[in-house]
Amino acid sequence: MSSSGPRSAQALANIQRAFESFQQTVKHDDARAFSSTALHDVWRAAKDVESTLAARQKARNLSRIQPFLDGLEHYSKAIEVLCNGTPYLPWIWAPIKLCLIIASDSIDAFEKLIKAYADIGEALPRFGLLADALKGNQDFQNVLALYYCDILSFHQRAYRLFTQNAWQRFFNTAWKRFDIHFSSILDDLKRHRNLVDAEANAHSIASIGKIAATCHDLREKAAEEAAAREKQRTDMLFLSVLAWLDVGSALDEDKIQRSSATCHPGSCLWFLNHNAVKRCLAQGSKNNKLWIYGKPGSGKSVLSVQLAQDLKSQLDSTVIFYMCDFRIADRNTRSTVLRHIVAQLIVQHPDLAAFVQEEYMLKRREPSATCLKELIAALSSNLKSTRIIIDGLDESPIKEHQTLLKDLLFIVDDVSKTSNCTFLLFSRGIPTIERLLKKHQRINLDEETEAVRNAIRMYVKHEVSKFSNEQDYLVLTSDDVEKLEENIVEKADGMFLWVRLVLESLENIHSMHELRSHVEQLPKGLEEAYARVLHHFDTDLPDVKRTQIERILGWIACAEQPLTVQELLNGVVYSIEPYSLDEYTALTQAVLDLAKPLVEITPHGTISFVHFTIKEYVLHKDSGETGPYLDRTLALRHIVLASCLSLWDGLDLVDPAVDQANALLRIVKGHFSLQPYVAKNWLLHFQQFSKSASRDDDTCDDQLLTALWRLIHRHAVLTAARNIDPPPLVIELRHTESLQRLQKIPDCYVQVQWAVDESNMPSTDGRGQPQQGSSHDSDNATSLQPLCLVLEAI
Repeated sequence: MSSSGPRSAQALANIQRAFESFQQTVKHDDARAFSSTALHDVWRAAKDVESTLAARQKARNLSRIQPFLDGLEHYSKAIEVLCNGTPYLPWIWAPIKLCLIIASDSIDAFEKLIKAYADIGEALPRFGLLADALKGNQDFQNVLALYYCDILSFHQRAYRLFTQNAWQRFFNTAWKRFDIHFSSILDDLKRHRNLVDAEANAHSIASIGKIAATCHDLREKAAEEAAAREKQRTDMLFLSVLAWLDVGSALDEDKIQRSSATCHPGSCLWFLNHNAVKRCLAQGSKNNKLWIYGKPGSGKSVLSVQLAQDLKSQLDSTVIFYMCDFRIADRNTRSTVLRHIVAQLIVQHPDLAAFVQEEYMLKRREPSATCLKELIAALSSNLKSTRIIIDGLDESPIKEHQTLLKDLLFIVDDVSKTSNCTFLLFSRGIPTIERLLKKHQRINLDEETEAVRNAIRMYVKHEVSKFSNEQDYLVLTSDDVEKLEENIVEKADGMFLWVRLVLESLENIHSMHELRSHVEQLPKGLEEAYARVLHHFDTDLPDVKRTQIERILGWIACAEQPLTVQELLNGVVYSIEPYSLDEYTALTQAVLDLAKPLVEITPHGTISFVHFTIKEYVLHKDSGETGPYLDRTLALRHIVLASCLSLWDGLDLVDPAVDQANALLRIVKGHFSLQPYVAKNWLLHFQQFSKSASRDDDTCDDQLLTALWRLIHRHAVLTAARNIDPPPLVIELRHTESLQRLQKIPDCYVQVQWAVDESNMPSTDGRGQPQQGSSHDSDNATSLQPLCLVLEAI
């Protein structure tokens, strides 16, 4: 075959794909420099770097890369026919110059890079022997294209490594990941070399086509294996880091979906286009901190969600979004928020997990708040652009949110030294936050009157129109609809939550007279809206339903974590007459509708208040006619009683005298759904109740004490029969009088004596009565060793 001829379309296509893939990762200025770099420029740069290192007394022998550069020179002559008229050729050597210069700032990195170049040089075949005879051979061109792809693949990964932000900090962990692919590339080059050299020695030009096909297949297989190894390694590191952080799921998708669902399309555009927002988000902006604040219910969470979703859709930055949640106290701690920020960084950039493992986990560093603050700054400094959005910081305790805000401000300032970092905070305008952000730009939603009013109008028009269309029994004229819309918009005072409560209250309208009266008497502000809903509960519902609502609100207000629908329903049943759960007393989910619009079911099946201010209001001293709508002590009393009764029923699962077939049927029906929650939290609720109850009130009554004693007694019998020792847990009763009242219950005192921690009890005489002159004050806390948790006893 002639030594000259047409170019291989397959080879040219492979080269083009490799070139374009690399080109997309290269900065514009670097790409322009690559296109004009000759091989002798690389030689000159290598000598300059060698001289510079020598002057710094860190001399290195760069002659080790000569085989690589010589090999590239021979290779360029072999491939010049294929690359003629294209910009492809300089890119096989130009990146060497840039990487040598950058890597020279770190001797360790420089040594690894030089060794890699030397290894590639050794793996290149004798292009000089083959070029003259075969450079016009299309099969040989296909082989040459594979070398081009491998060399550019190496350059692309090296370029990413050395041009990333804070590359020296991440070099050791990044090189280990890089080495997986480099080893694969090097193996490819060696296999290709051996095949080509073998055929060259045999002078078998006819076999070049077979060589090309073999090389291509081997390269594809090696690339797949390397990718699989890297993915397996990254996945393992990712999971281990999340376990170290102990955050469970790092994403808040359910909260995001819930807030996003309440947003009417287009109602947030004014905010996304706000000048202060644009200034904050501008690359390199010095105004990179923005505080968005307003009254409760003004739509801050919806705005924060829309902003986060808009930024994520742009794909040019890392977006960290965290919503503090009044429903879960643990979510609002400094440590938890910082853990979730790290987790989100790792989720979006799994390759950073290796750095966390090597620099923190293997060094046995605990994920303390101080450690996490340092880690977030380190990880973010490696990224091009980071946006941190925090919503509801004011829902956490004052000391927690003050310290956390200081941490976040430090992180943003530290990261901004080497990268782009912006911070946007959504909260109420409280003094503890204002003091820390007084120098930074802000948006007061209460002052954005026109924009917020227009957004509310859009939302109201949509919802009222939907309400009008859904009515089969009310015929609304256009005037009725317009008047309803205008009244709601006029009285909203910038509060979307108020609008939502008012709109949901329309479900209770059953005549035109009621509707017009309702429109004329719309409540003013959130507190009046809450008060009107609670007044409706008290005056318009029968006693049974009102009691059910009180128990529902009490459980939600005092629970340690969001309860599932079934957990809450069971808790309500155990805290109202007849205080037992079976197929006749079990409540349906429809009972929760009684508490609307104050409560909602989340996408994850838990039930909560629609806003944290509702909990504050129902427990506030002025929320009822003679005090708080919910007496916290009484609510805790009902929860403790329900817990004891639920745990008593739970012992059926380990009682040999109980028909287990029937017990299994009750499991299927959901009668034991509350067990995990009360097993975990009943002791805490008992302590809360004991501390909340006063000496003179009757909340710690005979019914509650009897339920407690029956539970302790039955548990003692079952654990003795099963040879199980109760764990050393403690119940703290505030007053010893509570224990003395137990003596009124037949056969109770002996069992209580078994459960009492004698080190905390007053001295007793032989009959178990307190001795006269005991040194223990009657107000001293008395401790009981309670029953083993039900689920642990199974």
